[in-house]
Amino acid sequence: MKSYKLIAAIMLVVAATMAVSATAKDKKAARMYVFGVATSFNDSTAYFTTIQEIDSVTTSGKTGMLANKQEYSYQLKNHFSNKGLTYRTCTTINNKDKKKIQKLYAKTKQKLAKKNKYIIKDIDEGEFRFERITMAQ
Repeated sequence: MKSYKLIAAIMLVVAATMAVSATAKDKKAARMYVFGVATSFNDSTAYFTTIQEIDSVTTSGKTGMLANKQEYSYQLKNHFSNKGLTYRTCTTINNKDKKKIQKLYAKTKQKLAKKNKYIIKDIDEGEFRFERITMAQ
């Protein structure tokens, strides 16, 4: 039950990010650190990408949120679909500060491993790499 609450909270963050990124005001190019998490209700395995640096991503508003964040999550979802692992809930987590993203990465892994008893598997950067999303003007 706790895993459902965690996934629901992650999905809420993604939805809020989509709402913020929908506005076309104050878009800027920045460097961002990103990692992805893929879970499934039918499987007790959680997959984590490595923390990856993406240059010249588009951010929006005063919050500096990653614009079109859902597109990065779709990249991870498509990666699993191509491997035959369908029905994964994929989330992308980002931050401009490398130390903050490293702390969040460790905290997220620890929560999923201990509280929700997920088996954690890492995805090597050679196997999956986020591609920068270019926005149409």
